[in-house]
Amino acid sequence: MKKLFLIMMILLVPAVSVVKAENVPVLKAGVSLERKVPNTLMGTWRVAAALKSTDSPQNFKQTSVDIWNLSRTNDVINLSNPFTGASASINVSYVN
Repeated sequence: MKKLFLIMMILLVPAVSVVKAENVPVLKAGVSLERKVPNTLMGTWRVAAALKSTDSPQNFKQTSVDIWNLSRTNDVINLSNPFTGASASINVSYVN
């Protein structure tokens, strides 16, 4: 669960930081006291990011937009990017 939370924060925190003072919906993450990962977390997410600082500017774009798919099969949560082919799987044994 800590890995899932860390991945979500890495993906979502940069997206929240680029939102301007417009009428744009903002996704906020938090910790749930439920005993399972909510189904509402699953689906396709558009993630916008803006680079704040890096020691390797040749490796990163100043701004980027990605599409990520989150799905679940039993206790395994899958995170995949259909454009880059990047993927990860997390086995959730419990949610605390």
